[in-house]
Amino acid sequence: MLYIIEKDPKMVDVLTHRLLESSDGAFPGNALGGFGFKNVVIIPGDVMETDLSAVPFNKIVANLPYSISSDVTFRILEQKFDMAVLMYQYEFAKRLEASAGSKDYGRLSVHAQYRAKAEILFDVPKSFFEPAPEVDSAVIRLIPGPAGYEVRDVPYFLRVTQALFSQRRKKVKNTLINNRMMIGIPELKEILSDLCPEDITESEIIAMMDKRPEELPPEKIAFLAGFLYDKREERKNDKAQ
Repeated sequence: MLYIIEKDPKMVDVLTHRLLESSDGAFPGNALGGFGFKNVVIIPGDVMETDLSAVPFNKIVANLPYSISSDVTFRILEQKFDMAVLMYQYEFAKRLEASAGSKDYGRLSVHAQYRAKAEILFDVPKSFFEPAPEVDSAVIRLIPGPAGYEVRDVPYFLRVTQALFSQRRKKVKNTLINNRMMIGIPELKEILSDLCPEDITESEIIAMMDKRPEELPPEKIAFLAGFLYDKREERKNDKAQ
């Protein structure tokens, strides 16, 4: 079954006529009617407001609106499916598949790759369209799957990632301290200053402090977020006693 989500009422009318209505001519899909497909369902509405969990799909194919690519992508990644093939603005697609240390690597890369493997299949130059848009595009494949590393608390992991890449060119230690309220640990400067090099976990955290966020692969960010999460919970428990 093919499910089509379309926001534009005029396009809904066109799709209904061309795909669902039966042709009364000799050739299916001619000007007098449509193909009369029985395995197509057209869902009028905004994809950002549609209850995707109520749509029994396992694959997604779409040319997403570039202005809301990030919002739509993460909404899709909250669902269970086997594969998505999507077209994005080229720069956005590069950020989705980027690895640590590259100029395209950032918060989007970490968040997306936690949920799925991203791979650019091919580029789509703007010259392929008439009239030509202002940007090039790329088609990317997303395959959901386990990240291969532990995340202690997903919302907190995402928050720490956001904090880190808010100042991606600063060193990790300074960025964390500057965003200590977002992370929920006002005493973070003192905590980081008291780390013990002889402790295995804390020595690994110390090794991250002089790096820049863009140098940390997702699994390292997850490790750091787990450490900070535990420290935050310890402070909460201390205050509750």
